[in-house]
Amino acid sequence: PDISFLIMTYYNIVIQYGTQAFVQECADMGIRGLIVPDACPEESGSFLEACREHAVEPVLIATPYTSADRLRYLSEQTGGFLYCAARKGVTGSKTSFGGETDHFLSRVNGYAKTPIAVGFGIQSAADVAFLQGKCDIAIIGTQLLHVLEQDGLPGVERFLKSLQ
Repeated sequence: PDISFLIMTYYNIVIQYGTQAFVQECADMGIRGLIVPDACPEESGSFLEACREHAVEPVLIATPYTSADRLRYLSEQTGGFLYCAARKGVTGSKTSFGGETDHFLSRVNGYAKTPIAVGFGIQSAADVAFLQGKCDIAIIGTQLLHVLEQDGLPGVERFLKSLQ
């Protein structure tokens, strides 16, 4: 399909498999990007190099607590898009979007060289509407899985249409 696929995994899996081999196999399968949250870019140069060598985008993550210097660094190192976690904590919990999110995304927009994706707690059309004009991509993971479990694929279709 004409869809870009990314894999999100942990760095120990990449290392155990072999960084070059893992990224090469991802490229061979058509994977366009890798999100490896625990691969600190300052300490995972071989991973970033392998991604660039095999044309697989290394997607890095920023949070509302990311300093200006680090945000600048992440913006220079990320590929494909910069993943912005809308709040601290774990995925899936509801996020209260408001002034703090506005401030964070304004800071990110000042540094970003790639599209900006926002995730963590996006659950409704109102959440997506709040993000319009502030980012390029809304990442909806946990809520989509809940809908899939409860209502199957027809529910997913209805849910996605309700976000537009």
